[in-house]
Amino acid sequence: MRRNMDWSISLLGYIQNQDHEGIGLYRSEIRQLFENDPEVSDDAKEESWVVADYHLHLLETAGFVVQTPSQEQGDRDHDNFELTWEGHNFLDEHGPTEYFDFTDIN
Repeated sequence: MRRNMDWSISLLGYIQNQDHEGIGLYRSEIRQLFENDPEVSDDAKEESWVVADYHLHLLETAGFVVQTPSQEQGDRDHDNFELTWEGHNFLDEHGPTEYFDFTDIN
C-alpha cells in the first residue's frame, strides 16, 4: 500500500477535532470517521480498516500520534490515539482550515 498524504491529514484532523476532551480517539472511532468521510474515495472506503490502520501506523512512527494499546488482549478496536505536539504542528502547517463536521451524521 502506498502512503496517501490526504488520508493521513484526514486521520490527524479526526483526532484533533473529535477528541474526547483531551483523551484521544479509539481506533474503531477513527475507522468509522474515515469510512463516513465524504472526501475519502470509494476505493479507500472498500478497505477502510486496512487503509486507516496502515496510515495510523505511519503517523505513529513519524511521531505525529501516540498509541496507547487497549487493556484487553486482542482488542485493537480500543487502542487509543492522541496527537503529539508534532502532530498539531503538522496540521497547523498542512491541514485544511476546515474539517467535515461528523456530528451532523445520524
